[in-house]
This record gives sequence, C-alpha cells and structure tokens, in this order.
Amino acid sequence: MNRSTYACFGLPLVVMIFGGWPLASASPPADVIVEDVNIDQYTHVHQDLLHTFMGDNRGFGAEHDSARDDIFDELSSYTQLNVELAPFLYAGNTYHNVVATQTGTDFPDEIYVVGAHFDSVNNPGADDNATGTALVIEAARVLSRYRSPRTIKFCCFDREEQGLRGSKAFVQDHAGQNIVMAVTADMVGHDSGAYGMDFYSKSTSATVANGLGDALDAYGQGLARFMNVGNFGFSDHWPFELAGIPAVVVIERCYSCNPHYHQNTDAVDNPAYPEGDYIDYTMPANLTRAFVGYLVDTLGITLWHDADNDADVDMADFAAFQRCFNKPADTGCTVFDFDRDGVVSIVDMDAFIDGVTGPAGPAAAGQNAPAPKWTGDRAAGATSGPRETIVYVENGLVANPRFTHEFCALRDH
Repeated sequence: MNRSTYACFGLPLVVMIFGGWPLASASPPADVIVEDVNIDQYTHVHQDLLHTFMGDNRGFGAEHDSARDDIFDELSSYTQLNVELAPFLYAGNTYHNVVATQTGTDFPDEIYVVGAHFDSVNNPGADDNATGTALVIEAARVLSRYRSPRTIKFCCFDREEQGLRGSKAFVQDHAGQNIVMAVTADMVGHDSGAYGMDFYSKSTSATVANGLGDALDAYGQGLARFMNVGNFGFSDHWPFELAGIPAVVVIERCYSCNPHYHQNTDAVDNPAYPEGDYIDYTMPANLTRAFVGYLVDTLGITLWHDADNDADVDMADFAAFQRCFNKPADTGCTVFDFDRDGVVSIVDMDAFIDGVTGPAGPAAAGQNAPAPKWTGDRAAGATSGPRETIVYVENGLVANPRFTHEFCALRDH
C-alpha cells in the first residue's frame, strides 16, 4: 500500500492506492453472503456452547440453563441484534425462549422467523437439536452483518420436547403481528445414508417450503431434499401453521433411522463412532447456506452501502452516498444509515470505510463489523490491475481522486 498526503481546504487527506489485485466479477448478494457461512464457527458453537457431550443434559439437567445463557451471550455479541429472554410458563415454572431480533431497515413490521429448539430429552441432544440451534446461531451471525429491509427474529425455543411449549408461547405472544413466515430446523446433523433433508409442511406453506427447497438446490452443495406435504405436528413449525402462518421444518432424511435418537448416546463423542463423525458437520453447514441464501433472496437482504444491489460496493455506490449524505435515511438511503439514527451522517461514513478497509471474511475475535465487499471501479472489460484510488479524509470520507472536489465540498457542507 502506498500512502500520499494532500490538502483539501486546509484539511489533511490520506490517499491509499491499492494495486495488483485480480478483478472479481460482481455476483448477486446471496452468492456472496452464503460464503460467510463458516463450518468451523458452526462446529465451535455446537461443541463449545451447547453442551453436546456424553453426560450432558439440556432437558431438566444442569446444562439446560447454561446452554440457554451461552446462546444468549453468543447472540448478544453480534451487531444489529436485540436479544431477549422471552418468558413463558410450563408446569408452574418459568422458562425462556432466546429471541434475537434484527430489525428491518425499511419494513420493520414484516417479521420472518428462523427457529429451532435448544432443549433435549434429558440427554446431550447433539443431533436433537443442538444441530438446529447452531444453524440458527450461525445464520444470525452471518445475516446480522448485512442490511435486511425486513425484520428477522432468530429464535431458540425451549421445551419443544414437552409439547412445543416455547414455539406455542412465541406465536401467542406475537398474535396480531405480521409474521410472514417461519423456517425451522430440527435434527439436521446425522447422515443415515441419504445425505439429504426432509421438508415437512402443509400445502398452505408450499411457497415457503418450495422456496427453501430451491435454495437448498442452489446453495446446499449437493445436499438432497425430500418434500413431504401434510399435517405434521411434531416440531416447532406446527404452531405457526396452526395460526395460519406459512412454515416449514427441515429434518435429516429418515431421522428415526438414527439409533441414538432420544438416547443418552446422542452425543458428539458417541463411543460407537471412534472417528468422531456421529455428526457430519457438512450437512448442517450446507443447510445453513440454504437458509441464509433463501432469506437473502426472499427478504431482499443486501450488503451495507451497496445501493445498486450488485454485490459490489464501488464508486457508483459512493456517488449514491454523496446524494444521501446529511439527508434523512428514507427508503432510498437506508442502505447507508448503518447506525440507524434516521440520518446519513459522518458516523455512517466511518462504517462505509470499515466496509471498504476492514478484515475480509467472517468476523474474527468476536468482532462483527459490516462485511467488506469493496471491489473498486475499473474500466469496462478489465480483468486485473490496481483498484481505484481511495481518498481518506479525517474520520472517514472516501472518494476516487476524480471525486476529490465533490468530496471536499461534502465534508465542508
């Protein structure tokens, strides 16, 4: 990186010139965002936070509350999420769903649910249902780094094993609100031979089920799907369907073929699997990709600052930022209002810079900054060569040199 210093009406400018990077063609947002799904991060959550080893008990055992608290803490570490413990009563005791809300930037009253239950049948529940819970958490980690026009509620339900208590309570608590759909996962990590997933839903949920199935075909890296239509009341999608909300549950193909289902050996370190492959982590990771891709496509999720939604934060987007700067963040400018204060300001410019110059790939060391997808603005047909020059002004104004005059004017406005 070469640095040069210039003056702009007496203000220092730092010009950062990036050179020699190969050109990556822009791709649709989902194609870009699904690549943030990280199998190692998924495995970490599944093994280190959810108490999935022999002797653990997320039913009525000591690990139940610890797992709930670990889920809460993990989701709370992600930006853009408002996390709560939502109480409900069962058998005279208070239990809690863990609900993380990513509020929509444009249509916050439209609610989309991503759910799984975290409780078990007094066993480690590595497959049933830590695999689904880790999917929800990984989807939340990835999607919370991006801009969703619509609200997403990432829900880890409790007391599913006692009759879908947590999901029933959630549906009751949100009666009258505009829940558009629910996609849920329950036992998605053990391969009984088909390397695939069963989709269960009513015919009235066909649009959601088929849409998620198509996303599995597109983003699931060979994970097969099997569609089942009817009244299936055995998992957390069912209270939504009973309330007239389209919903689907995804479960590993032939879940009852798993001899460790509802057994104490439903554990990561199942002694029957000396190679440690009781859970095939490629299955839930690929299903997470499908969930993420489906939500991106369906909700219109975009990269922050990508005004033209081409999955490429470039000079065209900076020009749009200039038009929005110091203006109310209406539907044409919400893509730049990262701090969600209703105005596109210098703070949002800092976020723009973070997106351009921040660390690439999944957030590291607990950070969850907006995912950088800057590719620069090159001449048509170019396949390699230096990125466009970026000008850094004080606390975060960025421009191509040809925008220097406009940029200085923007800063002094």
